[in-house]
Amino acid sequence: MKTLHVHLLPAAALLCAVAPAQRLLVPESSNDAIMEFDPMTGALVNAVAIDLATLTGGVAATPIEVLEAPNGELWVSDQTADTIFRISADGTTLLGSAPSGLDNCRGFAISGGNALVSNAGTNNTAPGQAIVEIDGAGAVVGSTLIGNPFDVEPFTFNGVAGFLVCDITGEDLVFAEAANLANQTIFHDSDGVTGIDFPEQVHVSASGRIFAGGFTAPSGIYEYDTAGNQVNFIDTVAIASLGGIRGVVELGNGNLLFTNGSGVHIYDVTTMTVTTEISGVSARFGSIVGGGSTTIGSNYCTAVPNSSGTIGTMSAVGSAFAAANNVTITASGLPNGQFGIFVTSLDQGFVPGAGGTSNGNICLGGVIGRYTSPSQILSTGTTGSFSLPIDLTMVPQGNGTASVMAGEDWNFQAWHRDGVGLGSNFTDGLEISFQ
Repeated sequence: MKTLHVHLLPAAALLCAVAPAQRLLVPESSNDAIMEFDPMTGALVNAVAIDLATLTGGVAATPIEVLEAPNGELWVSDQTADTIFRISADGTTLLGSAPSGLDNCRGFAISGGNALVSNAGTNNTAPGQAIVEIDGAGAVVGSTLIGNPFDVEPFTFNGVAGFLVCDITGEDLVFAEAANLANQTIFHDSDGVTGIDFPEQVHVSASGRIFAGGFTAPSGIYEYDTAGNQVNFIDTVAIASLGGIRGVVELGNGNLLFTNGSGVHIYDVTTMTVTTEISGVSARFGSIVGGGSTTIGSNYCTAVPNSSGTIGTMSAVGSAFAAANNVTITASGLPNGQFGIFVTSLDQGFVPGAGGTSNGNICLGGVIGRYTSPSQILSTGTTGSFSLPIDLTMVPQGNGTASVMAGEDWNFQAWHRDGVGLGSNFTDGLEISFQ
């Protein structure tokens, strides 16, 4: 069995940059504004955090989703205006918009410095039902046909990086590979009668849970496991006479914030009751921005299933701009109650293990650094995951440290114990290209 030898570095305090506070933003199309809610409790913070109607000179008409780009800008999709608005991080300045190439666009996802936008129409030279890729300046750089998409969400499926896409015609959730969006498989196949019909927003929470809002009967909140099996249905119609569900987001306290044409509501997972935070607005998708909420990096390498029966995967949130010094890396899909560490290198590699669950594959090459200070030796606890905010000015390399520079590609992986008598294992690799 191949073993990763852990040598503790001298204890040193990590001087990590303080990430901006998280915000939960929800567009509403009654007044063409973006509302803000507390990401922990769902309490309404500001009914008009960003006045899109004024900011866009009346162009905004049906804002659907707002996300944070890697450069800190806020990007907003608008279904009627057929564009993506680019707004300054403080919400005060319109920086630009996609000039053409979109028609009847809905939810979207950030991919690197670009946006992958759900599109349905063919006006404005748009390709019809497809995922349209927009660059940071708003120009169309490509498109991929896929069902009748309503939302796109980053997701790693069976160790492969990609995106979950809501198909409202097929009534399914489709997985598209990041390396080639044309490589598509059905993640969840619904009949639209006993399962979800007209899925609008799909949300992968920070805890790894997968939720989708079902707009058409049987309307409600649906939950799926990482294999695509439906594991829960919250009947919001029966509980609170609230149908036409559009958006859903898991809050920091574990409750669910969801939206429909009458407002924004919260489902309490303990009492199984619903309260309304704001009514009288046609609310759309919810997104958590700031605080390192933007997904960055791309997965590579092949992991070996661990004793939990799943493949350990890497992910990262924050900013790909080295100067921002705002990156948090996460290992998930691991066995509960085991400890592990993160390792890193400028080089990729592949050293296969012994196979089975007794050993995994090393996906790094060259000089490998280990996060092994006392505060960096982590436990998977009851969630099968652990996370670490990393200081880009003090990345471990051999017996010393290095600073991440713009233009460098850094690779990360997690090593973890794998249960009594099973030795250790590794996740897949994650490459982050810094700017």
